Amino acid sequence: MTHESETDDHMFDTDTLSDGRLLTRIARRVRNVGADELVRHGGLMAAATVVAGGFNYAYQVAVGRVLGAEAYGVFGALFALFFLLQIVGRGVRFSASRFAAELDGADERAAFYRGFLLRSAALGVVGFGVLVAASPVIADFLGLDSAAPVTVVAAAIGVELVLTGNQGTLQGLQRFAALGGFKTIQAGVKFALGVSLVLAGLGLYGAFAGVVLGSAVVLAASTGYLLWRLGRPAAETPAFDYRRAYRYVLPAAVAGFCLTVPANADVVLVKHFFPTARRRCSTGRWRTPRWSAPAARWCTGSRPSTSSGWRTAPSTSPPRRWFAGTASRCRRSCWRSSC
Repeated sequence: MTHESETDDHMFDTDTLSDGRLLTRIARRVRNVGADELVRHGGLMAAATVVAGGFNYAYQVAVGRVLGAEAYGVFGALFALFFLLQIVGRGVRFSASRFAAELDGADERAAFYRGFLLRSAALGVVGFGVLVAASPVIADFLGLDSAAPVTVVAAAIGVELVLTGNQGTLQGLQRFAALGGFKTIQAGVKFALGVSLVLAGLGLYGAFAGVVLGSAVVLAASTGYLLWRLGRPAAETPAFDYRRAYRYVLPAAVAGFCLTVPANADVVLVKHFFPTARRRCSTGRWRTPRWSAPAARWCTGSRPSTSSGWRTAPSTSPPRRWFAGTASRCRRSCWRSSC
């Protein structure tokens, strides 16, 4: 009996020791995985992408709920246009990422970033000017009555072209914590300000103002961070040959074209080939085509009035009496054509 008890105690101690070794081994494995830069940086970027994606999704849903179906259709087409015009920005980001990672010395990286920042800013100004000049053509292609929304998109593109250079530099320097943080901040600012401005009554302009302000805030913050992190280059630092970066932008932009166009071009084409029946006038309201106004007046037996907007005329014929009886339904479905 005593021998059996000693055997059981020995087996219990052995099992406890085995469990302890197993837990120690698991803890060591977890520490090794946590120390792996690939896993740590990948986890940071994955978490930032999920959070930023949540903000972006909430932004789209909130803007769609506030704007309504027709205005959100215009917003969707302009937002797709915004992504299409970012093709050049993808090339800028890939180029900045490659050469920031390729350079070894701190002075060389600092000199490269400062020069690349100036060139990205010049590209943003040129892109903004070109889009503003082409805004009447783009607005006509999308069936818009005003080129002002396209001008707001042009401002967003101008800021984004500069920001992509900062994002590529952070990626090349492997500053993934900063890159993920700025990505999350940009989406959060866009959501907070964009939805607030739309609720304030600014409509499409408020929605895209949120995009511009979110990019501008992150551009200022990331520029300050990189200038502080990289420091000022020494006077004897050799100049970087930016023609290498220019040559790399084109194939990188082609790669961005293949990624962006299939997912966004259809929205722009649908807006062009299937325009809405009611188009926005300069006052921000939607109106029906001009031929609908006489039909609305005839079917309701009404004519415009300066006081109430509609005034019912006397019904003198059976058809008019019948249509006048359904005036309330017609008035809800027919909009005044004068703006």
